[in-house]
Amino acid sequence: MNNFTLQSDIRNNFNFNMYANKNEIDEIAKYCKEKFKEEVQNVIRIADDVSNKIFKFEWKWDMERTFIPYRFEGNIIWDKTPNDDPEWIFMLNRHRYWVTLGQAYVLTKDEKYSKVFIEQIINWIKDVKPVDGTDKTTWRSIDTGIRCENWIKAYTYFKDSEYITQEFNEIFFKSLKEHIDYLEKNYKESGKLSNWGVLENYGLLVASVFLDKLIDDNYYINLSIERLKEQINLQVMDDGIHWEQSPMYLNEVLHCYLSSLIVCKIIIYHYLKIY
Repeated sequence: MNNFTLQSDIRNNFNFNMYANKNEIDEIAKYCKEKFKEEVQNVIRIADDVSNKIFKFEWKWDMERTFIPYRFEGNIIWDKTPNDDPEWIFMLNRHRYWVTLGQAYVLTKDEKYSKVFIEQIINWIKDVKPVDGTDKTTWRSIDTGIRCENWIKAYTYFKDSEYITQEFNEIFFKSLKEHIDYLEKNYKESGKLSNWGVLENYGLLVASVFLDKLIDDNYYINLSIERLKEQINLQVMDDGIHWEQSPMYLNEVLHCYLSSLIVCKIIIYHYLKIY
């Protein structure tokens, strides 16, 4: 069931974008450089830090914000915490900063950001495996779901780079499929009542839609939608507030459901337009 087959030329199988096409991205980048100069400077500053293996999680909606930078002198150690706080490991492995790398790439057209993205994600894929114990560090289910969205958004920025090769695509897509399988198998009953479940299954949805042409049926897409439907009915109260009553949780859950609607509309439009 759900065989995963890499075609002879993967790039040709991804002729649509889940979030924006190249022309739209270029227009948005041009507008931002004209109207949001300070924000653009921050994107480039953070991307440069990441390029130098300096990590500091400071975006407004980062779940666990930090303002003390930490630099890896050699290879990034993905299960290392410099401050004895496991939340630092969780943030490191959500990879939000690769989206920032992608934004810097389209703002500057500097291929160094593409090279950093490829180097770091391949390092992560090779070094970080879902083995015993990693469900509490690098492969927590919630972070696995978050990672799916961040990987795909980053890839959307970089997909036309000369450094995105067939070899890289094969490594990248196989790892995303591993994420999908992990999210399918590691779903817990408690997820029905927890924001964790929403974040996990939104990640399952976007990764399943993204890999749709490489998976032989819609099992994962349908599964993620059914789980999300059950969760929203259980978790959201009549006044529209998430029952855990945390502004951060509410923001994340709202983001997942609004984005789920957008992703589903895009994929439906794509198939209607083609077929």
